[in-house]
Amino acid sequence: MRARRFRVSQLDADVIHVTGPEAVHALRVLRLEVGAPVELFDGRGAEVQGRIVATQPDSFDVRAERVRPGPVEGWGLVLAVAAPKGERGDWMVEKCAELGARAIVLIETKRGLVVPGEGKLARWRRKASEAAKQSGHSHLLEIGDPVPIARVGEIAQTSVGFFGDLSTDAASLIDSLQQLRGTGVAPGRAVIYIGSEGGWTDEETGLLRTIGARAVRMAGGVLRVETAAVCAASAWAGVFLNQDDQPTV
Repeated sequence: MRARRFRVSQLDADVIHVTGPEAVHALRVLRLEVGAPVELFDGRGAEVQGRIVATQPDSFDVRAERVRPGPVEGWGLVLAVAAPKGERGDWMVEKCAELGARAIVLIETKRGLVVPGEGKLARWRRKASEAAKQSGHSHLLEIGDPVPIARVGEIAQTSVGFFGDLSTDAASLIDSLQQLRGTGVAPGRAVIYIGSEGGWTDEETGLLRTIGARAVRMAGGVLRVETAAVCAASAWAGVFLNQDDQPTV
């Protein structure tokens, strides 16, 4: 029987008590019973493999059989993105979470028209949690509240940065990531900045260059916001994840 995955807040016990929506889904939808194998993760890198040893109407207990405190930290990807229109953000969040991105920071740009409200942010966070369960990642994709691009320097702290640019003389994103991986610098955080479908203003590209971000091309043509984000996450996963000398997320 395939072990089902559930997100919990704490994993520091030999027997872990699971409550809330995760427990209801496990017991009433999946109809798991005593003896069923499960995997629990906290969204911060720690995981527990075990079996259900007791059930209650709205909760269950898992005895830990194998504990993984969390992988050694490697490079982590942050996508600083102007929110896409309509429901296209749902797809963006799901796929970027499946590909192992660590966070999405929603930036308010001059030509961006979308500022997601609390309802949409809550839905995206639920989708990120579901994607982590489905894909087997132990880190949860974090989605922060929107921030004005004027505060982009706060995102850039202790990180390497790249921003999408259509200029023909911009380096390709894949080449830039491969060069980063080959530098041997200490692992840390990388931020890829993706503007709205109207593009960056000259003032915004100047600001991004000021904080040290480098211009990169992601494809041969113009991409929608959500496509560019998934393209960036895919390139990142291909270069950094599941390598012998880099931990998986």
